[in-house]
Amino acid sequence: MIIYFRHIACFHRLFIMLVIAATIFSGCAKELDIHIPEPESKIVIEGWIEQGKPARVLLTRSIPFFSDLDSLSLMEIPITHARVSVITETDYEILTLIPNVSFFPPYVYNSTEINGSVKNRYRLEVEYQGQKLTATTTIPEPACLDSIWFMQEPGYDSLGRIWIQFSDNPLTIDFYRIMTQTAGKDKRYIPTRDISTFSDRYFSGETIKFGLLRGLGSILELGENQLFRIGDTVNIKFCTMDREHYEFWNSVQAMVISSSNPYAASFETIESNITGGYGIWGGYGATYYTFIVE
Repeated sequence: MIIYFRHIACFHRLFIMLVIAATIFSGCAKELDIHIPEPESKIVIEGWIEQGKPARVLLTRSIPFFSDLDSLSLMEIPITHARVSVITETDYEILTLIPNVSFFPPYVYNSTEINGSVKNRYRLEVEYQGQKLTATTTIPEPACLDSIWFMQEPGYDSLGRIWIQFSDNPLTIDFYRIMTQTAGKDKRYIPTRDISTFSDRYFSGETIKFGLLRGLGSILELGENQLFRIGDTVNIKFCTMDREHYEFWNSVQAMVISSSNPYAASFETIESNITGGYGIWGGYGATYYTFIVE
């Protein structure tokens, strides 16, 4: 889930790296007063819809990368007084803001009449303080898993990965996303660790096997073992999505991976299909599975 976007401009990172390098090699202890302009706050959208389920939209404000976070500033991030609408060829609905503690911020705009349908097109409109943001998405045909099994990780007695196998359609270009929800641990579906979003670019038409790791539900879980444990009941959400939806999550995934390497700088750009702001409005073709680890 996107809580908010911090403005991470490539030249900011490059500039800071160059300053640090220059300071190290010069051996100078002189203090540097670096002024980085504060960017304008933008509206950030994370919205999705899947077949048979209502639309859900979270709205936040972006904050500068180097800003201080405290309880007061966190309260200013959510946007709870916007007009959020979903439009199809035959329906129009203004979404209702509903408290939902499974997310942060714990407020989600939900549709109550419009549910997703495969191959339909959905337009999102957000109006807030004179600004109007728009985006359009579709829900592709869902795909199914062939099999699910568990394998213990070498060196562990009761921990391991959940493995899945599926057969890619050779006649279409497909984009996938995998999420899991471990009963008693996760309040919502969480993208699997490392690689959760991928396309069939390198395996079109083939049968593929993936070993899944449990994703991080919050920063409080940093350092915890992300292997699944014997006895866990794990719900698996296997999704298809359109190209724009894939490009957004793939760019987020690339930035997370590169940022986790202390010896590499991330110059990734977060893609977006939102006109007038940041974020994503995407459709999922989703299939669900419940697997007991044993």
